[in-house]
Amino acid sequence: MKIEIKVLTPLRLTKLFIAASRWLLKYADVLNDLNVYPVPDGDTGTNMSMTLQSVENALIGLQTEPKMEELVDIISEAVLLGARGNSGTILSQIIQGFLDEVRDTEEITIPKAARAFVSAKERAYMAVSQPVEGTILTVIRKVSEAAIAYEGPKDNFIPFLVHLKNAAAEAVDDTPNLLPKLKEAGVVDAGGKGIFYVLEGFEKSVTDPEMLKDLARIANSQVNRKQKLEYVNKNEIKFKYCTEFIIESGDFDLEEYKEKIQQLGDSMVVAQTRKKTKTHIHTNHPGQVLEIAGALGNLNNMKIENMEIQHNHVLVKEEELNGGKALVVEEEETVKLLFNEKNIENNVAVYAVVDNKNIAELFLKDGAAATLIGGQTKNPSVADIEDGLKKISAKTIYILPNNKNIIASAKLAAQRDKRDIIVIDTKTMLEGYYFTKNRKMNLQSLLRQLKFNNSIEITKAVRDTKVNNIEIKVGEII
Repeated sequence: MKIEIKVLTPLRLTKLFIAASRWLLKYADVLNDLNVYPVPDGDTGTNMSMTLQSVENALIGLQTEPKMEELVDIISEAVLLGARGNSGTILSQIIQGFLDEVRDTEEITIPKAARAFVSAKERAYMAVSQPVEGTILTVIRKVSEAAIAYEGPKDNFIPFLVHLKNAAAEAVDDTPNLLPKLKEAGVVDAGGKGIFYVLEGFEKSVTDPEMLKDLARIANSQVNRKQKLEYVNKNEIKFKYCTEFIIESGDFDLEEYKEKIQQLGDSMVVAQTRKKTKTHIHTNHPGQVLEIAGALGNLNNMKIENMEIQHNHVLVKEEELNGGKALVVEEEETVKLLFNEKNIENNVAVYAVVDNKNIAELFLKDGAAATLIGGQTKNPSVADIEDGLKKISAKTIYILPNNKNIIASAKLAAQRDKRDIIVIDTKTMLEGYYFTKNRKMNLQSLLRQLKFNNSIEITKAVRDTKVNNIEIKVGEII
């Protein structure tokens, strides 16, 4: 039977984004391995995948099929708050640009979609102060040009999506010719390749048999929930804990694992890569699910929500810190906020992103009012940064990203706050620490002094590569 997709309805668009999220997760490690520099921050795949997973989580949780405008709002909010790292932030802007163009229609036609890709390209370029060709920007530009130039059938999205995927593949292959450092390292641009996988995921949503089955189950689940809404109340929820987590391993029998946990609940979704396995399940026994999963590897990004009260539980505790009490809010293993409110002076606070708790304590000791642990290799999302902002009572807040890959996310979080939030483009811990120690200095003088701070980081290479004609092997000290 020949399948034709004449238009994209809200339900079809929902399926496209869920499929793209799962396809990108599948290849996240491939993207991480494409990073040019051999330092252990190969996180392009992780950042892009986690950004899109925030959209998937929001869509899977839908109770009914929304109207297009409502769906656009849901995806826009989810992708913005979930954006992390430069690649994830640009991806969020690409998606928002696309959505801006389609929010006013319930049925997206191919010409409308083509214009949406142009809007996506324009939003992406606007998000970067100094656009560089041979990157994710080039790929989305080439895709938008291909969308406008498409001369195939205008009543079937399948060949249109294949056309865009092929255009992305060609653009990715050409990135080394535009960016010399890629050619020298013998790789293509990781962010651009991520866009290719997003588009390939779109295509798989209408062509891949396994993906079609998975997406059909989600759609049926939403239909069933819609039918039950009139008479189901919170006391009739069969499995009340929405449980999500990531197993830091992909080296085990996936089917055996799924068979064990599916007996403990419903609405199960499991996706696996070479190094990670993501699980979503509704259950009355989250502890038993976590025990089964924990036997297979370390658990991360754990979240358990009681659907009867729709309330996120967080662990809040007090710790002794620098001779006083500091509030610590722990939401997941990789994100921790530490505060020292006494460092708010004249309604002005410093909020720093740091690599670990020891550095956090140093910043708090020397004047920071808040720190967020989540720097190198674990870039915080916009939502993570925003959570910290909400807990700081000052009217003026200086955010110190202390990592070039966190600056964009920090600026998005700052834009969402109505107070005077100023992001200082600190790229190292030393720059941020210097700013914190000298925060009472005249701001312009302080910013001029920042450029004289030089840092050296010693680490181990995580991949073979070549930089400036220097051959580097995995495991070498650099």
